[in-house]
Amino acid sequence: MFGIPILGIFCAMPNDDAVQTDSSVARFIPAEFLELLEKTDLTTIEKGDFIEKEMALMFTDIRNFTGLSEGMTAADTFRFLNSYLSRMNPSIENYGGFVDKFIGDEIMALFPDAENALKAAIEMRIELRVYNSHRRNQGYAPIDTGMGLHFGRLMLGTVGSEKRLQMTVVGDTVNLASRIERLTKVFRTPFLLTDAVYKRLKNPESYLLRELDSVIVRGKKQPIVLYESFDFDPLPIQEKKSAYLAEYQVALFQYKAGNFSEARSLFAACAARCPEDNIPPLYLSRCDYLMENPPKRWTGISRIK
Repeated sequence: MFGIPILGIFCAMPNDDAVQTDSSVARFIPAEFLELLEKTDLTTIEKGDFIEKEMALMFTDIRNFTGLSEGMTAADTFRFLNSYLSRMNPSIENYGGFVDKFIGDEIMALFPDAENALKAAIEMRIELRVYNSHRRNQGYAPIDTGMGLHFGRLMLGTVGSEKRLQMTVVGDTVNLASRIERLTKVFRTPFLLTDAVYKRLKNPESYLLRELDSVIVRGKKQPIVLYESFDFDPLPIQEKKSAYLAEYQVALFQYKAGNFSEARSLFAACAARCPEDNIPPLYLSRCDYLMENPPKRWTGISRIK
C-alpha cells in the first residue's frame, strides 16, 4: 500500500496530473475503503483511523497453487495469476463487493450484504468453469479453488508507521472466514458458508444449499453451522443432489442424534445415487469410526483443529 511520502507527492501535483494519479491510486486502494472511513481522499487519512461495521467477508484461493507455480517461470506465474484474478474480480464488483487485497493466489473481498456475497461466490464458481474450458482449449490443466464466506462485525482501518500506512481489516470475523476457507479441504467441497450468512438470506430456499456440519474451530468455544452451496455444480449433479436432499437431511439428523447405524444406511443410499458427491462418503467413514469407537459423550458437534 502507499505510504505517507507518496501521499505528499500526490498532493503537490497539478490538477490534471492529480486526476490521473487519483485514478491510478484507486487501482491499489479501493475507493470503497475511503467511503467506509468517510474520507474524501488519501490526504485526509491518518494512522489509526478505523470504523467498526458488520460485513460479509470472502476468502478464496487456488488449490495446489504451489505445485502449479513450480512448473512455471516467474513471468508465466504472473500471467496466470493476472488471467485468473481478472476473471474473478468482476463478479465481486457486480454484487457490490470490493477486493481488500490479493495475497498471491488468494482473494480477500468484502461485501456490505451477505446475500450479494453468496451470489458473487456462485457467479465466480460458474466463471471458473468457463475459465477452465479456456485453459483446456489452450492445453493447460484446469484449476480448482476453495471459498469461505462468513458475516460479522469487523474493523476497517489503517495500521503502520509514520512512513508507511496500510489499510486493512481485522477482527474475529476475518480470522473465522479464513479458517472456513481452509475447511473446504477437510470437507472436500469448493465452497462453505456459515450460518451467519445463511440467516441473512431473504429466501434461502431459492438457492441449492445444504447443511454440512456443526463445528468448533480451533481457538473458539461456540459452534458454527456450515452450509454448502451446489448452485454452480453441473446440472446433472445438481439434480442428483436435489433429488435426495430430504434423505440427506434425515441422515444428518440421525448422525447428530448419535444414531450412527441409521445414519450410515441413509448416507450409503445417497452415495450410491451420486458418486460425485464427496459428503456422503465422508460421513460413512465417520459413522464407521464412531460405531467402532462409541463416544462417551456425544454432542453431534465436530472439533476441527
